Amino acid sequence: MIGPAILYLPHAFAAAGYAVAIPLLVLSTTMFLWSSHCLLESWRIENEKLSRRSFSRRHKKVHLSYPELAYRSFGSRGERLVQIGISMMQSGVCITYLIFVPQNLHTSARLLFGWDVSTNWCLLFMMAVQIPLSWIRDIRKFKTTNLLGNLLIFYGWIACLGFALYALVSGTKRRLYLNDATTLIIKNVTLKLSLPPGKLATTVQLAYSFAVVFTFPLQNFPSLEIVHRFTEKVLVNRTTSSYSKEPDRTHHVMNIVSAMVVVLLSVIAVTTMDVLDKVVGIMGSLLGIPIAFMMPPLIHNKLGGDSVGKFRKMGNHVCVGLGFVAVAISTIATIMQWS
Repeated sequence: MIGPAILYLPHAFAAAGYAVAIPLLVLSTTMFLWSSHCLLESWRIENEKLSRRSFSRRHKKVHLSYPELAYRSFGSRGERLVQIGISMMQSGVCITYLIFVPQNLHTSARLLFGWDVSTNWCLLFMMAVQIPLSWIRDIRKFKTTNLLGNLLIFYGWIACLGFALYALVSGTKRRLYLNDATTLIIKNVTLKLSLPPGKLATTVQLAYSFAVVFTFPLQNFPSLEIVHRFTEKVLVNRTTSSYSKEPDRTHHVMNIVSAMVVVLLSVIAVTTMDVLDKVVGIMGSLLGIPIAFMMPPLIHNKLGGDSVGKFRKMGNHVCVGLGFVAVAISTIATIMQWS
């Protein structure tokens, strides 16, 4: 899936400069690939252990998810840290979507059709779409919505590239860099386009907004899964064993929980609109970086034990150390912007 964030990468390049942005992009990509490989290796190690056990005796099938690997490495605290980190990060992204999509639908409707549709109605439309989609428990069923989102993102990218190339070929007096023309950023939680004014630019804004509507369910899926599993544990512990034998009842309860999560995210989006960018920045620093870059190497060292080579362990420690540095720098930068 093409993430919508790919469209505001150029703004980061324009703000940081090539000398800083390119090395950071290479470094972060390398750290991501290294951490991903750590998770895959950890999964392979634990999967081989489970396979050996299954030959000797009947063993309950275990889903080796990221939180499960964290549990096998650091116990309940590790599992809880990963679950909270994933849930809060994904929820933070969803909240930003619930803010700027209604605002940009309002702007697009006014500029394209002359309709003055309130942002509140646009938010209700977003909720009406997302609540039924949140009831889907099989991630494979999001293929259609993700394909639609990819097509809309591709349209926006082609249109932006066309504006940039036209400006370069025609030699327009306005300094229109390729970075500027392809920039779609969240600034003050509102989507801004550095494109020439006109209906075509507005259609790009509208296409981007609907692309986010279609990709929202996938962004919300991981946190919903964590909430569902927690809810199931609570229900099993507080009710009789007959509860697990009533799949229809469980299904309806999970649907209600999913709808409540979407409504709660919408309420938070409205009430924290002015400071949400700072809150999401802090969450990304304190939760996102450890989850993405620091926990996987630590899990790999713990589960792999002596089977992890000396060079690989050293690389894992370096990745964790760079993660600490990234947490410190990004947290301090966010706090300084806040003050």
